[in-house]
Formats: sequence, C-alpha cells, structure tokens
Amino acid sequence: MRVRDLLAQRLPLLLASAGGCVLSALLLHLLGVGGASTAFICLVLFVPVAVCCGVEAYIRSRYYQHLARVLGELDRKSLLPQLMEEPSFAEGRFWKEVLAACGKSMNDQIDRRAVEAREYQEYIETWVHEVKTPIASLLLSVEGGRQPDPAAVRREAERIDGYVEQALYYTRSGAPEKDYAIRPVSLRQLTADALKKNATLLIESGARVQSDGLDRTVYTDAKWAVFILGQLFQNAAKYRGEEPLSLSLRGEAGAEGVSLSVCDRGVGIPLQDQGRVFEKGFTGENGRAFARSTGMGLYLCATLCKKLGMGIRLESRVGEGTCVTLTFPKGSYHLAGGEAGETR
Repeated sequence: MRVRDLLAQRLPLLLASAGGCVLSALLLHLLGVGGASTAFICLVLFVPVAVCCGVEAYIRSRYYQHLARVLGELDRKSLLPQLMEEPSFAEGRFWKEVLAACGKSMNDQIDRRAVEAREYQEYIETWVHEVKTPIASLLLSVEGGRQPDPAAVRREAERIDGYVEQALYYTRSGAPEKDYAIRPVSLRQLTADALKKNATLLIESGARVQSDGLDRTVYTDAKWAVFILGQLFQNAAKYRGEEPLSLSLRGEAGAEGVSLSVCDRGVGIPLQDQGRVFEKGFTGENGRAFARSTGMGLYLCATLCKKLGMGIRLESRVGEGTCVTLTFPKGSYHLAGGEAGETR
C-alpha cells in the first residue's frame, strides 16, 4: 500500500484542518491581527496535523509493504499470522489479532478434518478385516464343489449385509438430514421391523423377547430408528455370555417424550467403561474379550439420535445386563438440525 493511498484516506482530516485555518485567518483579520502573525498561527495549526498524517502514512505503508513481501514469499499462506511483526499502530494490532484468530480457527478445522480422516481410515481397515471373515466362510463352504449349507450361507450373507449397512450409515452420519423424513410410527412397528431384520442372529442366539407398552406412536424416521434398534439387538446378542439371549422391550410416556427401553441380561458393561461407550471406536473391556468389535455401533446410535432430536442413555451392571433407553421427542416436528429431508 503506497503512502499516497494512505494519505488519501486522511484527506477529509487535512481538508477540515485547512478549513479551520482559513476561518481562523478571517477571524484574526477582523480582529486586526497582522498578516505575518496570522500566517504563523495558521501554520502552527495546520503543519502538525499534516506532519502527523504523513508520518502515520509512511509507517503504515512500510509495514504493509513488508507484510505483502512476507506473504509473497510464503508457500503456506496460513502461516502469515505467526510470522507477522507486531505493528506499532492500533489498527495494525487489531488486524493482526483478527488474522491470528482466523488462522487458529482454520488450523483447528484442519486438525479436526485430519482426525476424522484418520478415524475413517482406521474404521475402513477394521471393517475390511471383519468383513473378510464371513466372505472366507462363504468361499470355504463352496470349496471343492461341495454343496453349501443354505442356513450357513444365509447367516454369513446377513453378516456381510450388516457390515455393509453399518459402513453406509457411518458414511451418512455426518449429514443424515439429507436422507431422513419424520413420520408418525408405532413403537411396535419399529421393533417388529428391527427384530425381523435381525431374525437370523436372534434365532441363533436363542432370543426370548418380552414387550410392553409398544402401542405408543412416536415421530421419527423409521429407517434410521430401525437401524439404531438393530445395533442394540446385535450388541445384546454379541455380549449375551453363555446363556440364551433375553430381550425386554418397554415403551413408556414421560415428560420429555416417549421412551423405548431395550434391556438384556448379558455380561454387562464395567462401570469404568460406561462413560465412554458412545465414543467413536471405543471397544472397552468387553470389546477386547469378545470378537468382531469395531466400537462403532453405539457411536452411530448416539450420533443419529442427536441428529434426529432423540435422547439415548445407557445403564448397566456387570453380570446382570444392560439397558439402553431411547427417548423420542414430543410432537411431529422436533429436529436437531433443521427441517426434515424428504428424500429416501
């Protein structure tokens, strides 16, 4: 930025100062003050203002030129706030603070994106490792021209379908509002669809299901809610221990909305792990003890519940079981992220 450009910004001040000098000269002339004295007084009034404007313009011009030179030499322009010299004028210090705040915000966002990319890569690596197991089982079942067991083929195919579905929902979890539509649906219909979708796993687990209060209507996206329930059923089956799976489904109306509790009598979750079960990739003590644990199921449940305006909480005791409660908000239009999407 050139000196004359900066002086042009001070032109109103210089014109005002010059106008003041002219008025002062007229007043002094009317009072009979001599011309030399009048000129001296006008110079005393105008010159300091002009000098200050000129010095300020020069200092600012030098600083901005240095700033432009540093910016031009940088490969990573985002480093400019860290390399800026401390300016000697207030406006420069203000803009330095603004740039520093903007740079910090951008760097924080870059760090978050890097963490998300790393977590996504780790999840995909885990997912590929897990999905290879049922694929290998299917290939082994037809090896050597043997007639595969239809039940075994169906079981492994459903496992693959479950892994693919989880990966799909994980990919969409960043912006589920683009793919949901809020509709009234009964708890009975939601639980029936989720039980049917996971029927093979539940039958193999010897599941006994008890239900109560499921005739209540809630407002949610049925597809996403069925997926959430499916994750809870799969966890219950996976961590049931040596006993057959026992599931209890209970609907209840409360002050915050309609709640649906999914309870089992499995191994339970250690107290020290319960505060982290909804974290991405957290497997805990049970995840290390049992196979096929990615630590993504409950994370996806919590993420989707938040987007859908639902509540989710977990209670558990080791050796007694786990109870996860979903709370559906009251009313037909209660969303966490804005309007409901209509695409399916």
